[in-house]
Amino acid sequence: GAPASLQQVAGLPAVRFEIAEVVYPDDPDHVDHYLVPLCYRAAADPAGPGLGVAEHPTLGPVAVHDATADAYAGDVLLRLVSTPQELTEGSTRLQSQVLDTGRLRPGLPARRFGGEQSNTSVMYADVAMLKFFRRLEWGENLDIEVHRELAAGPASERLAALFGWLRAEWVDFT
Repeated sequence: GAPASLQQVAGLPAVRFEIAEVVYPDDPDHVDHYLVPLCYRAAADPAGPGLGVAEHPTLGPVAVHDATADAYAGDVLLRLVSTPQELTEGSTRLQSQVLDTGRLRPGLPARRFGGEQSNTSVMYADVAMLKFFRRLEWGENLDIEVHRELAAGPASERLAALFGWLRAEWVDFT
């Protein structure tokens, strides 16, 4: 897949978005892309092996953790969505579109929402929710477009605030 860096991979721990590309054997023209946010830690990190230990091309042996369940990663992700920025790595670009940072602040406790869903949400105290759409699709995200339009309308005071979103661009490797 095509990785988009959240933090330069200069040391550990490091947080990255990885894109898993799935090609179906019975229909090789059908390709899906899935977002996999990961946190890489030193293989001997006291946090344990997480999802397992892997050989990273830059970092060497690393313990791989689900970034949506890792405290360090939770803070990195919060900083990413609360500060307008653009990160590039090769042909991959990740931009944070920030509408409101007034209530987002570093150190808010993060916990993964445990309900059954096809996506993954990280709750930041009672202030915000960061939703990861796991199955990626080309173009604008309909959920974000609808929320943005509704928040601009007369019913906005009855909606959860839209703080912003992430936008990624990468080369399709299919």
